Amino acid sequence: MISKSRARRPDMLTNPKLTANRLLGALDEADRMAISPFLTREAMVSGHLFYDPGDTIQQLYFVESGVISLMTLLREGDAVECGMVGREGLLGAGPALAGLPVYTRAICQVSGSTLKIGVDDFLGLVNTRPAFRRALIQYLEGLANQAQQSVACRAWHRAEARFCRWLVAACDQAGRDEIDLTQEFLAQMLAVQRTTVSQIAGEMQALGLIQQKRGRIAILDRPGVEARACECLDASRARWNDVWPLPRS
Repeated sequence: MISKSRARRPDMLTNPKLTANRLLGALDEADRMAISPFLTREAMVSGHLFYDPGDTIQQLYFVESGVISLMTLLREGDAVECGMVGREGLLGAGPALAGLPVYTRAICQVSGSTLKIGVDDFLGLVNTRPAFRRALIQYLEGLANQAQQSVACRAWHRAEARFCRWLVAACDQAGRDEIDLTQEFLAQMLAVQRTTVSQIAGEMQALGLIQQKRGRIAILDRPGVEARACECLDASRARWNDVWPLPRS
């Protein structure tokens, strides 16, 4: 049952331009108005832990900007990125719909903004809004495709090409070309040594493609960086544009 306890904000999502989230933006006005009262806008900061394996979903998050990484934790303590949640969709949908504990760690890697919804309200809307339910199925298919693409990418593509793909994709999600990002984290995401990331970043900075600051990376020449990215960048963009229409300006 949908909770009635919180204050109503019926205008938050009546105009799709009020949110950069593509899942919410793809819904019609009636569905946005139905969902809007149950949303709370919250900032997310780099390093914030949303879930760990075994957690039970209490809150879900529509991402408006920024990046949440989904991490598979290994026995020896290592972690490997297996997915990315950005403004295409929603963190927590799969476990919430399945009624299962969380399997992966979810941690904010690029600061941004989210719209939070409680799990009971979310499930109530899923059960009463068929179009919303269909949109979630579309999104989860896109998320699965992203994970499949990442497996192929890690197996076949050079570290520099994967570096460029990840950086551009993260900036796309953040909505800006300068993001908080350490070399240690990027090495973990790409499953390479930090020295490899340092060498790649140094070469790209020397070419004027990027600029490194303390804990930050900025893209200076986006076409140049995209040209060095592997084919997975365009493949992922094309797949998300199959799932959702292009973002409204």
